[in-house]
Amino acid sequence: MSTDLAVRWLREFGRSAPGQPVLVCLPHAGGTAAFFRPLSVTLAQTHRVLAVQYPGRQDRFREPLIGDLESLASALANVLRTSVVGPFELLGHSMGALIGFEVARLLDTEVSTRVRHLTVTNARPPATFSLRPYLHELGDARFVDRVIALGGTESSILDNPESRAMYLPALRSDYRAVERYRAAESATVGCGITAIAGLRDPLVSAATAEGWRAHTRGRFRVRVVDTDHFGVHRNPTRLATELLAGASLRQKDA
Repeated sequence: MSTDLAVRWLREFGRSAPGQPVLVCLPHAGGTAAFFRPLSVTLAQTHRVLAVQYPGRQDRFREPLIGDLESLASALANVLRTSVVGPFELLGHSMGALIGFEVARLLDTEVSTRVRHLTVTNARPPATFSLRPYLHELGDARFVDRVIALGGTESSILDNPESRAMYLPALRSDYRAVERYRAAESATVGCGITAIAGLRDPLVSAATAEGWRAHTRGRFRVRVVDTDHFGVHRNPTRLATELLAGASLRQKDA
């Protein structure tokens, strides 16, 4: 695996002290590595944060989109095998949580590179069906309206015809991948899982987030916060607190 390939996939937004635990962060549908810049700054004293940049967006705009979650997870797992030394943690938001789950499954039995813990925010469990009608099947106008209503995408990006032409294909491809994905009910990972849900999240209720319990052979912890679908990431200090509070689970899973 070339250094160039690792740099394309994994971004660091600050310097951490040597020997800090590695946290690999996976963004939501349409999201980019920069989504995790505030959290990277907040965790600089406790973690080395690597944020994933998916193909087909921003500086990877000319690369082909990967249209299904399993293939995307496989490509990322190959990068992590040669780029991260020793066990690491995963944090995935929404779509990123499902990709993280698949990455953890792929690395489950590996010793040199394995996942110590998976934290998922505002994500349906892997074996749960996506709600119909599928957003990716809507026309552009309705699709954009629904995405903006969730609060994670600036309307100005999709209002501008030039930026919309660049942004919309990746966004729709991501939603198609998420809405078509469903793991087997028996699919599990060996690492523990922390699930964080938002009281005001229209997509994933606290009860739904509890369903992640069935997908770990390790320890499970669920946290419910008074936010919407993206709110926990608008307060990186609060999210960092939640991540650090799960340290006992990660130590017991190690």
